[in-house]
Amino acid sequence: MIIEIMDWILLGLLQQKSEIIKGIFLYLIGRYWYIICYIPLIALQPFINQMLLELSLKQHKILCLLSICIFTIVPTIMNQDYFGLKQGYSFGWLLICYVIGGYLKRREGMKSQDIDNKYLLVFLICSFLLLVSKLINYNFIEYTSPITLLMAIILLLYMKNIKVNKGKN
Repeated sequence: MIIEIMDWILLGLLQQKSEIIKGIFLYLIGRYWYIICYIPLIALQPFINQMLLELSLKQHKILCLLSICIFTIVPTIMNQDYFGLKQGYSFGWLLICYVIGGYLKRREGMKSQDIDNKYLLVFLICSFLLLVSKLINYNFIEYTSPITLLMAIILLLYMKNIKVNKGKN
């Protein structure tokens, strides 16, 4: 009886210790991937920003287009993750999205046309393409898919123009 109680207590302590260790090192078991990728991005942000600002707007655009071709279009067509982007769950993909976001921010000050309705139309077309690709068993739903990336960019561009009024209803 005493041995059983000791086993129960020790087993409980070992399980608690195991849970504590898992809680501390969640990134080792693949949880909270975004936080684990975001921490180095924040640490490198001043250097990345400086490098991006050294590029002309045209060079930054070329960098974005090359990144989209190399890291989204080719791997999606070939159905192969050549660069270890883990379907978008990686530091590399977060960095690519950061570079694209930086380009969109730099273009923000430029004269823009009122094309909100076009954004919505393209978003609906992309949604339809995602549905069709799922029906024919070709998966464009991954984060690194060109269609998913285009939809994310469209949502960002559309939502940035929404004005939220502060105050009472």
